[in-house]
Amino acid sequence: MDISGLLKIKAAIKTKLWWASVIIVLTVFLLFLLGFNFIKQTEISRQEMQENLLLSQTKNKANELLKDSGVQSLLAEAEAPGNWGEDLYSHKLPSPLEIDAYLDTNDLKARLATLRHVRSDGSIKLLVGTHDRYTYLYIEATDSSVRYFKNEVREWLPWLSDHIKIVTEDKEGLRRVLWVTPGVPDHFTAWYMTEKGVIKEQPAVRIVGQVMQGGYKVELRLPLSWTGNRLGVAAVDHDGKLQRGVMGSMQSDGDPGRLIRRSGGLEKLLSEYTKDDSDLQLSVVSKHGWLLAETGETKEPVTISSIPGSWILAAIYRYVMSNTESITVLPDAPLGRVNGDEVNRVLEKARGAEPDAVNWYFVNPDSEQVIVSIAVPLDVDGSGAIEGALVARQSSTRSLSDRNITLVKLIGFSALTMIAIIILLISYSVWHSRKSSMMTQALDNVTDPHVRRQSKFSSQNSLDEFGELGRSIGKLEKNTNYLQTYVSSLSHQFRGQLDGVNTAMENLREELGEDNLSPKAREYIERLSENTTNVSNMLENLGSLAKFEQSIQDAEDEWIDLSSLVSGCINEYQADHPDKSIELDVENEAIDFFGNSDSMKELLDKLFENACDFCSKDGVILVGLKRRGKETELTVENDGPQLPPGMSGTPPILSGSVRIKIDDKVHFGLGLQRVQLIVGRYKGTWSAANRDDGSGVRFTVTVPLG
Repeated sequence: MDISGLLKIKAAIKTKLWWASVIIVLTVFLLFLLGFNFIKQTEISRQEMQENLLLSQTKNKANELLKDSGVQSLLAEAEAPGNWGEDLYSHKLPSPLEIDAYLDTNDLKARLATLRHVRSDGSIKLLVGTHDRYTYLYIEATDSSVRYFKNEVREWLPWLSDHIKIVTEDKEGLRRVLWVTPGVPDHFTAWYMTEKGVIKEQPAVRIVGQVMQGGYKVELRLPLSWTGNRLGVAAVDHDGKLQRGVMGSMQSDGDPGRLIRRSGGLEKLLSEYTKDDSDLQLSVVSKHGWLLAETGETKEPVTISSIPGSWILAAIYRYVMSNTESITVLPDAPLGRVNGDEVNRVLEKARGAEPDAVNWYFVNPDSEQVIVSIAVPLDVDGSGAIEGALVARQSSTRSLSDRNITLVKLIGFSALTMIAIIILLISYSVWHSRKSSMMTQALDNVTDPHVRRQSKFSSQNSLDEFGELGRSIGKLEKNTNYLQTYVSSLSHQFRGQLDGVNTAMENLREELGEDNLSPKAREYIERLSENTTNVSNMLENLGSLAKFEQSIQDAEDEWIDLSSLVSGCINEYQADHPDKSIELDVENEAIDFFGNSDSMKELLDKLFENACDFCSKDGVILVGLKRRGKETELTVENDGPQLPPGMSGTPPILSGSVRIKIDDKVHFGLGLQRVQLIVGRYKGTWSAANRDDGSGVRFTVTVPLG
């Protein structure tokens, strides 16, 4: 089989591998897509069923709630006088607040509500919360110039300085009024008026305040019994004579607004709906979004953490679900609020918006639990005025079903199968690439004279294309070795014939006698003797060249410094050739090269000998070494005659078949053949060219550094 046949076999192997890989990958990927689509369609149907069922149940529960008079009174807002204040919400605190004029956690800071501005350019922030037997207030008020209360002045009343007015109303309708005044230094006092009209400090109130740049902040603790139905807060800016501004939830002389909190009675009523359902959370919110009651909880999904590779399965499952429809993460809501687009749409119905009462959410960004949230409007009297909403939330039954766990396992099995097939394909590709590299190397060993060495390709016994190609390469290698042996034998036979010709010429010269030879005969005999000598030298050099080729292939490579090597060689040349003018242009930095030092010395020796042979009597030989990126460039220049026409460029013509005669010296280019072998050994390039100014010749060798 010839070279073209070997290359066709190699191409056939690559084509077969390519199509096999494409077919397998496409088949597995198609099965994967079909599984995804099946799960997607199944989940869409299950979503619709769950939405319709939960929506119907929530509407029925809302109608039953509205039949309760207590719920109606809780939702319906009484017609209030125009100067009544706005409603405030009382949070149920997880722990008592430390009275130090500081909010301890970011969660508490998130509950701060900015109250409306009343005849003032300032603002006030307020937090109201309850725990155990106390009501806590945290207030931040802006005031560019704080006017302090001076209680040593008898006629100075609390309301004649900057102060915070707090009005409470208990469940019996009893109102209490407090005036909180700033003192120096940071001493805040809560005052009240007795039945006889005397202003006294209120001992039942614990208070701490602090004056800041641009305002002040106060933290108070009141008895819980004081704040039953209503609470109002007003920060008053006073100059001692006139009231300059008020900010808060009420006017300084007005009535407090309602204090809204979670209703125990309503939560008890809601619990009747959730006690038999472990996967249902019901919430009632006011028309302003305040949480009035909440019971139940959503159920955690059946975990798939026991399935091998569950983190991969969860990611794949979420990817499928995210393509089913737009599912977002459940928004965070401060205590006292129920956030969600479905809630906002229902509460906005009174303003003409058509509510879309259903939304799907992931519980958190890293959770596999998906919940459905449905909001139903609460219309107390049937007039269309929305007084609140009933919100129902339930975890997705798809996450709870055994069938979906099986589907997730199927996805995982398909994914793992696909990964395994991809790993096998990659492994096979690596094995194929390795075998192809070995075949390429073996083919180079046989066909490329510059890298020829012993072939080590061992897959000659297999029955596939690799085996066929290996056997063909083995046959080609045997033929090549035979030709090399034949050339060596032929060279030996040529030398024997040439020795016979030389002996015959000497015998002819003795037989005829030197004096009896005519000038023409003497010229013919001398020319014949010269040619036979040249042929003998050529054969000897070719044999030496073959041995040299084998020696450089067997040479061991290592990291060497070319700069030091070239500099050392030039020092030796200068000592051996004192009659020659030799210059060196080498970089000061080390140039590391992975190769054999003896081979590189041989390369430089041959280039230098060539330069010496052709350098003019008073000429200069210039040797240079430069780094060119990942390569190094060696140049040897000499003054003297130029190359004959057609011999510049890459010089394959400088071989044993070409003879150059300059200054009565005959050159066959055999030294340069050694240069070519060494350059080929290191995958480099070389060239010869005349100088631009015509003063001589330049040889350039470029080899990779490693």
